[in-house]
Amino acid sequence: MSNVKTSPRLLLSFQSEVRSKNFNMDKNEIVKIYEEILMGKRKAFPTNFWRIGSNKEKARILIHHLIEKKLHWSKEDIKEKLSTKIFRNNGLKTIEYIFRSSYKIIENAYPGEFKPWEIKMSPRKIWKGKKGLKMAQKATRWLIEEKLHWEDKDIRERLTAKTFRKNDLGGMLHLFHSSPYQAIENAYPGRFRPWEFKRKQQCIWRKKQGFETAKKATKWLIEEKLGWDDEKIKKELKINTFTAYTKLVAVL
Repeated sequence: MSNVKTSPRLLLSFQSEVRSKNFNMDKNEIVKIYEEILMGKRKAFPTNFWRIGSNKEKARILIHHLIEKKLHWSKEDIKEKLSTKIFRNNGLKTIEYIFRSSYKIIENAYPGEFKPWEIKMSPRKIWKGKKGLKMAQKATRWLIEEKLHWEDKDIRERLTAKTFRKNDLGGMLHLFHSSPYQAIENAYPGRFRPWEFKRKQQCIWRKKQGFETAKKATKWLIEEKLGWDDEKIKKELKINTFTAYTKLVAVL
């Protein structure tokens, strides 16, 4: 019998086909293998398990099984308890390595159901740099519009640092030196003035910056709020003009 030479391309194609057949598993097969690992019947997932097919789909199946069947967690449990340690302790360290983020893992399993800032164990680095400011903008808008359902009036009258801390955004506030106004300004540029907020923010009137802020606040009051011209200012301006707007008492 003569020897038949097989081209490298054909051989690779054949090997790929064999591997695909071996690893084109359905949900039940994937879960079965995982359970065998948890029970100690297997030391690890089969060779090439994470190299063939969609890792995202396999990860989604495994995370659903872990969260819903093994841990029996609710959505609130996920927000409160999720961490990289959970995956390591439950035989899914490879998933952590693939996604490199607890939030990305949970987002892959439950698309759109959680925000990065809702996961309590999210690393602080999510608030760093330009990406952090963008994330903070989304988080603040989510808080105001989706969770609290506040209108502009509510923001002016009720917003404090505590508003952010009560909704697990205290870490984000450090990005703005604990200033609720700066957080709002980042989310809604130019929509509010620092002196419009009812809750005290005495720091805006301090030092040289305080004089500049007072100048802007007075101009805003006269021109935008009252609409006075020079003659009106000469005739009507009194201390009461400022005290009528309790937020501007500090200007005096």
